[in-house]
Amino acid sequence: MSNVVAGSSLKPARTGKPGALTEVHNSNTVWLSNGNIVVLAGNVAFRVHKSTLALRSSVFQVIFSLPAAPDALAEDIEGCPVLHASDSSDDIGRLFKILCCGKNYYYRQDELVVVELGVLVSLIRMVHKYDFKDVLDDALSRLKKYLPKSISAWQDTAARTRYVFSSSIRDVMDVIPLVRLTNTLSCPTSLILMRVECREPLYTPH
Repeated sequence: MSNVVAGSSLKPARTGKPGALTEVHNSNTVWLSNGNIVVLAGNVAFRVHKSTLALRSSVFQVIFSLPAAPDALAEDIEGCPVLHASDSSDDIGRLFKILCCGKNYYYRQDELVVVELGVLVSLIRMVHKYDFKDVLDDALSRLKKYLPKSISAWQDTAARTRYVFSSSIRDVMDVIPLVRLTNTLSCPTSLILMRVECREPLYTPH
C-alpha cells in the first residue's frame, strides 16, 4: 500500500480525555496519510487502514467488531481513533511494514536477502499472535531453512546462513519458545540447544 509519509518528530498529542497530554512519536516508517486508525505501541503511533488489518487478521477483525468503551470513543490522534497495543513499537513496526507498506524481508527484487534471526523471531511471534497466516507461513518457511531437522543440513552452515544470520546467542534462545508456540517447526529443540552448548561461531554477513 502506498501513500506512506514520514511522521513528525517527538511532539505532544492530545487525547480526547480532558487534561490528558501525552507525548508520542508518529512512526517515521508507517504513517499512512489516509489511514483511519492509529495503533499506539508504547509512545510510538502507527497510522494504518482498519480494513487492511481486519481483512488479513481474524484477531483484528474481532477487535474492530467489539463495541468501544465510552472513554475509548473520545480518544483520538489527529482525528483517528486509537488502539493501544501491549507489544513493543519495534515488533509492531516490523509487522506493519509488511502489511501496510509492502516490505519484503526475504527478497530485494529477485535477490535473496539474509534476514537477522532476531527480526525473524519478532515477526513470527507477532503474526502468530494476530493470526496473519500468510505472513506466518512465509516467516516459518525461512526459519526452517536456517534450522533444518536433519543433522547433515544443520552442519552445512554456509547453506543455512544464506537465509538467516544470528548476531547473538540470545537470538537462538528466543527461537525455542516458538517451537511450542507455533507447533509447526520441523527443527527439533535439541538442535537449537546443541548450538548454544557448543558455542558455535555466529555468522554475521559482511
